[in-house]
Amino acid sequence: MWLCTKTGFFSVVIDRQRPGRMLVRARCRQDIENLYEMAKDLASIEKPTSDESRDYRYRMSVDREDWLRLACRSAQRVDYDNFKSAVAKEPSQQNKLEAYHEVWAALPKCSYRNARNRNQPSAKRGGGNDVSGNR
Repeated sequence: MWLCTKTGFFSVVIDRQRPGRMLVRARCRQDIENLYEMAKDLASIEKPTSDESRDYRYRMSVDREDWLRLACRSAQRVDYDNFKSAVAKEPSQQNKLEAYHEVWAALPKCSYRNARNRNQPSAKRGGGNDVSGNR
């Protein structure tokens, strides 16, 4: 799961080495530190580690239940009506703004392509279908 927040970009996966735990990974040190500050009171949280040989250099492990609590905390911190604008106001996150704009621009292409493949009108042409295909 990719999680984009005002405090960082994270990839969260099961911890293959430790059943019942989740591995929260980040590419930027500040991101994992921001998340750890939000989570350090959780019983199972472990301090972040760093491994230069990994694509997500910074990691921390947490049990699944505490991960759910942490994800909920992240959701409760949504206090904006435009994510990219909120990120632009966060000094520690401005390095990601261009990437977020690229993702934002790329994802609609997937829905247009899928709509054409189903022989349904695309949103670009005024189709207005929701994700279930209903109008």
